[in-house]
Amino acid sequence: DQQAVCLAALSNSARFKDLNEKTASAWMQGADEALATNASTLAIKPIYELLGPEGILERFRAKGYAVEGP
Repeated sequence: DQQAVCLAALSNSARFKDLNEKTASAWMQGADEALATNASTLAIKPIYELLGPEGILERFRAKGYAVEGP
C-alpha cells in the first residue's frame, strides 16, 4: 500500500505530525461550522479517514451528531 509506506516514512517527523493534526482540526472545525449554518452540507474524504474507532464518523458521534454509517 503506497499510502501506508509514505505515511510510515513521515510518521517520525514532529513537523509532519503537527501539520497533520492542525489540518485535521481545521477540517473538523470547518465541517462543524458548515453543519451549523447550512441546510445541507457535502464533504468528501477518503473512506479510510471516515471509518474506525478514530475515524471522522466516530468523532462526529462523540460530538453528539446523529451519524448513519455504512
